[in-house]
Amino acid sequence: MISGSFNLDGDMILAETIGRLGIDLGALVAATGIWANPDVFKLLKIENTFGVWYQNVRRAAQKRGEKKGEEINGVRMDDNTYANFAIEGAIGKVRQTSNVEVCHIWPRSTYDERYHTCIANLVLLPRSVAGLSDKHPPVVAALQHRAFVLYGWYPADIGGVPVRPPEKPPSYPTKWRDPEAMTPAIEQAIGRRKPR
Repeated sequence: MISGSFNLDGDMILAETIGRLGIDLGALVAATGIWANPDVFKLLKIENTFGVWYQNVRRAAQKRGEKKGEEINGVRMDDNTYANFAIEGAIGKVRQTSNVEVCHIWPRSTYDERYHTCIANLVLLPRSVAGLSDKHPPVVAALQHRAFVLYGWYPADIGGVPVRPPEKPPSYPTKWRDPEAMTPAIEQAIGRRKPR
């Protein structure tokens, strides 16, 4: 039993441990991240300015009383369901994924319909490491630069605050899993989806 009062910080424990063990979390994410083919983003951008799979959809801000499924000013509120369907369709695996989670490259971008289902803002990661995508700054920086390399994309602003192009972080992994191949099934999924 632990007695007394002390600070316990999981981030500090993780940083100390990965340093001591020589573990590179960025390399782990780079090797396991599942990205849509850049051609998917290009096709979507021809159709809509932001390269979103579903237009007029964003995450509900529950702290402001918004609820999944409701519509506010023509925008449907979501949790991550539409984002999941978007990345699964974009990689040709609709409803065939398991033990992975859709992750948004840019934290807080989910509350903006321009970015919630933007294919260049989504990556699938194994569930066991998905939290690194918004909790571990070196991984966040690496994913943002990777999205910029693959798609030439970054958000114009988040919450009205302008965003600058991501710079290559010092700990940027040298080996990344290749994006999924562009297939006729993916092209068909793009055509079959129901735009909002």
